[in-house]
Amino acid sequence: MKILTLGILVLTLAACATTPTVTPTARGYLYKPRPLAAMSTSTIDTDFYTTLAGCQSVLTGFEQQSTQAKYWGVALQTAGGLLGSVFLPIAVVRHAAASVIAGLGAAAGFTNTEISVIKNEALDAASILMSRASVLAGMQAGLADYYAARAATPLDLNKLQASVDKLKVACLSYDLASPNSGPIPIPAAP
Repeated sequence: MKILTLGILVLTLAACATTPTVTPTARGYLYKPRPLAAMSTSTIDTDFYTTLAGCQSVLTGFEQQSTQAKYWGVALQTAGGLLGSVFLPIAVVRHAAASVIAGLGAAAGFTNTEISVIKNEALDAASILMSRASVLAGMQAGLADYYAARAATPLDLNKLQASVDKLKVACLSYDLASPNSGPIPIPAAP
């Protein structure tokens, strides 16, 4: 009983400490200044599709991160539930040592505290999905502007490029604000 309890406790604590993070990134399509004379429908369209590919990697990263957070949340809650509602009563009924009973109660309480900390620090799956929804809303505004500018007659290349830039801002804003991102590389002059 003691070995099983200690094993669950060590596994829970060790697993939480080694949780890998998946950081969404949009670094593949950073803004590269282009002379106005070089703007054409095809270069803007290429820029648009390159931006969409980068945005897709950002959204996919959010999905992976939220899925991982869900699994860790379930694991922590299950471990706490088992410790507090199954193993602790068994230890009490079997008249286990006071240290075992105290350890089981402490471990159950610790997992509950960790769940609260995760939610308070916005590291839970719901918070990650809210960030994803925010990026997606900005992307949708950029996409609407792009298709409106693309359908306009006569075609205004400045409006078309501005809509692509709006899409980039939506995707890059997460990367700029993320504590996991490294320094932003400065693109070479054209």
